[in-house]
Amino acid sequence: MIPGKGGTGIVTSFSLSDHPLDSPETVERILSSRPVGCPDAAVDWIELLGPGIWIDAEGRRRRESHLVELEVYTNPIAARVRLSVHHDVWVYYDFFGNPHPEMYRANAPRLEAALRELEDVLGVESCPGEHTLFGTPNGTASRLSNQTRTAGART
Repeated sequence: MIPGKGGTGIVTSFSLSDHPLDSPETVERILSSRPVGCPDAAVDWIELLGPGIWIDAEGRRRRESHLVELEVYTNPIAARVRLSVHHDVWVYYDFFGNPHPEMYRANAPRLEAALRELEDVLGVESCPGEHTLFGTPNGTASRLSNQTRTAGART
């Protein structure tokens, strides 16, 4: 986005590797990704596709390449942040409808803590998003529940 002129239509992608999100190096990489011909361009959208760790039923830590997605829109008129999770470890039932309470108990509190930290950093309370075929975000402590069907009705 170029102030007073609009968007550039240019998208830059790169890997953060193992740089922490709040490191000066990460900030510098993001700011230096502006096009050479548009030195005054402001970053108005950042999408982070993140690896992460989930805990299996035996308590082992498992690395997943695309566990979470964080989108940040910095446009002052419509600033927002969206967090998406891409796994069934956050809910009581897996994607096939089988209960996995050990994984749920190991992972759901971690998601809750991450959401609370994000709310604290941003200074606002989160709003549940839309439901999917697999889960429904809600305002409870677990923040996410399975999408299930009983006798043809969604519950």
